[in-house]
Amino acid sequence: MSLDRLHPLSTSLPNSMQIVVGQNASGIIGIRNTGWWGMDVSPGRYNASFFVQAVNSTYLSSNTTFTVQLRSNTTGHVLATSTIGEQDMQVDTFNYQQLNVSFYCNTSAPDSNNTFEITFDGNEAQGQTFFFSLFSLFPETFKGE
Repeated sequence: MSLDRLHPLSTSLPNSMQIVVGQNASGIIGIRNTGWWGMDVSPGRYNASFFVQAVNSTYLSSNTTFTVQLRSNTTGHVLATSTIGEQDMQVDTFNYQQLNVSFYCNTSAPDSNNTFEITFDGNEAQGQTFFFSLFSLFPETFKGE
């Protein structure tokens, strides 16, 4: 995992996160964000999005499923989770694709020591390189959106 400046999402967002998946990778690979001074999690719907680009010419877009979740670092429990699979995306090898997901949390976290995680299976993505940018996570607003 490294900072990349050669595959920007836009001129306004010139940096991306590069993840190079090894040829023999296995297990869960991904990104974890703790928020700014913690992240409160309470019952309700959450909307998440991020941009991803695959750069290897051998990438098979139907092969990688992304899991998006909220996890308590205090207890280790997953508070809410959803997946973005092949029916929801077409990751491009030349352009960024925005992936969106809504999911529901049924419980409150015991404190603000929580993470927003985006992960995928290393076996599914062996030998690939992904670029990520513009991560977003919002609880539903007062308008229910």
